[in-house]
Amino acid sequence: MRIERTGAKEMLTYWNGRFADFAERISARVESGVEECWLLFDEDSNRWIGELHIRWDKPDQPEEANGVDTACLEAFRIDEAFQGQHLGTMLMRRCLERIRERGFTRATIGADDSDPRLGVMYQNWGFTRRVREDGFDYHDDEGNLIHDTYVLYANDDVQHTGLK
Repeated sequence: MRIERTGAKEMLTYWNGRFADFAERISARVESGVEECWLLFDEDSNRWIGELHIRWDKPDQPEEANGVDTACLEAFRIDEAFQGQHLGTMLMRRCLERIRERGFTRATIGADDSDPRLGVMYQNWGFTRRVREDGFDYHDDEGNLIHDTYVLYANDDVQHTGLK
């Protein structure tokens, strides 16, 4: 497995038309340096199997990322076929290391609270403080209206995270 930071053009190539609804916005942020995209590659197949983005600044939501000491982790995904192999931990470890390299001391990450395992996993990685909860609605693949809760977690000391 290999983890690497990728540019906007490469990110769009790997996405291959997926996530088109927000790809341009993310691409522009990566291009400007406000966001970094970190990809996890399976070297056997040479394809990306996971990603995690770091947002350095969110002027409209400074409690998530303020450009000074707090960064926000977003778009955390590991291909289902590769889950349960601690690859998410490996990717998270690298991104927290990057946050420390830039001199940031706090990180936030959001989770759809419909899967309680996410909250437990994030808490195990040092994201122990709940910053806020927001309700949201969306439609599933069959068109059913779903109401869930989005929870923003904070790790207030990325310098000393217990992530192994």
